[in-house]
Amino acid sequence: MENVKVCLFDLDGCLYDADNGYTAAIHGNILSYMVEATYSKFSAITTLDEAQKVWRPIFDKYNLTKRGLIAEGYEIREKEYDEYIRRGEEIYIKRDDRLREVLEGMKGVRKYIFSNGPEVSIHKCLKLLGIEDLMDGVFGTDFHLGTCKPERACFDKVLAEIGMTGREGEVLYFEDSYKNLIRGKEMGMKTCFVNSTTLKEEGRGEDEIGVFDFVVRDIGRDWKEKVGGEGGEE
Repeated sequence: MENVKVCLFDLDGCLYDADNGYTAAIHGNILSYMVEATYSKFSAITTLDEAQKVWRPIFDKYNLTKRGLIAEGYEIREKEYDEYIRRGEEIYIKRDDRLREVLEGMKGVRKYIFSNGPEVSIHKCLKLLGIEDLMDGVFGTDFHLGTCKPERACFDKVLAEIGMTGREGEVLYFEDSYKNLIRGKEMGMKTCFVNSTTLKEEGRGEDEIGVFDFVVRDIGRDWKEKVGGEGGEE
């Protein structure tokens, strides 16, 4: 942690296990919303299979479903959409005292959430995890409107807001998405890859994650031994 002044944390699949069912539930809710919504271009989508075929290329192109739908001409009732797709957090996300202990141990370091999710849901998840009071701020889709990870403009906006450049290893970025974390590395951040199913979904292999400073499977379980230590895999 030498020289580190700020830690940026992704949320989904990073501060809680991507296999706990919530990420899958969000995806299922997106597809259901596309079928059930009867306004705008959604009226042409009548089955989950049709929704999946529409969703996949939009997500691949824009990295964020809502942003992609809007760009492709779908009018979005944003509050309704966000509440629908991110519902049910309390079913999947539980208090994590090990994670809290690790975060509490990061003394003298500012901590922020940097996510492609809406702030309302992020705060709810942080409360459920029992760590909301440990965060100095949250940057979600309400903050970086018009951009999203891994776009450089999104990173630039967050770094400017927290008064950092990303260079000199003063920012340590935790992320389970290879494409997002590689952007942080390109900008000079120290990087910690939280290995999850996202790696395979992005078409990347285990042999590619050695480029990052740290690799863990679970921040609450595995990070404590690495604080102040050398990088590498667990």
